[in-house]
Amino acid sequence: NDNSTVDGLTVTGNASSGAGSGDTVLGGAISVGGGSTSFSHLLLADNASGTGGTIAGSTLYLSSTSASFTNTILARNDATSTLGSALGTICVVGTSNVSFTNTDVVDNTLTGVGSYGGGIYAEGASTTTLLNTTLYGNGLYGTIHAGGAWYAIDTSTSIDATYSDFYGNTTTEFIGISTPVGRDGNLDVDPLYTNVATKLGVNYDLSLGTGSPVIDAGDPSIVDVDGTVSDLGAFGGPGGVW
Repeated sequence: NDNSTVDGLTVTGNASSGAGSGDTVLGGAISVGGGSTSFSHLLLADNASGTGGTIAGSTLYLSSTSASFTNTILARNDATSTLGSALGTICVVGTSNVSFTNTDVVDNTLTGVGSYGGGIYAEGASTTTLLNTTLYGNGLYGTIHAGGAWYAIDTSTSIDATYSDFYGNTTTEFIGISTPVGRDGNLDVDPLYTNVATKLGVNYDLSLGTGSPVIDAGDPSIVDVDGTVSDLGAFGGPGGVW
């Protein structure tokens, strides 16, 4: 897809599977290869991927593409590989250049003989940029697991975060590229979502509760609809009412 725009899409309850240990599942909800795509007001929740082989992106697989995500939620998506590896809720590969702005990546799980990148798994000469984004409660399970927030496998891989929050992800949170917490406006605090206790991610209320430390904690050059400094997460920024 070249120069595409997607707004207001919900993908929930999708199931992707492979038959054997040699199979690879690419993107449990969305897979993008090449081109340039802009996504906004995107809800990806409760999607499941399973195979005996490799799962690359329980929710998003982005290969040699230019893609932007704004006001996006990825919640309670799951990947389980019985004999292989589970690579990222978001898997960014090749020469991809992708950005996530005012995005919540919440309570996603990866299980495999190896599981890497509870939030983001990135490799190759890819570039991933996070702004006003929260990675919260993402879990890794299996014999070997690493990078609850992100896992960058190659020295040529870039992941950069500003005014973002990383809280409650499986430790060690950051592999391949050091922690961004404590610099560039990045935080390690409970965002105090209104409700993340429901069984299904589609029913989560990721609005920020009273006293949330990520209210007005975003990039000061971005404003919310009420004219204040942007909040972190999917309901912050100029597109935060949806």
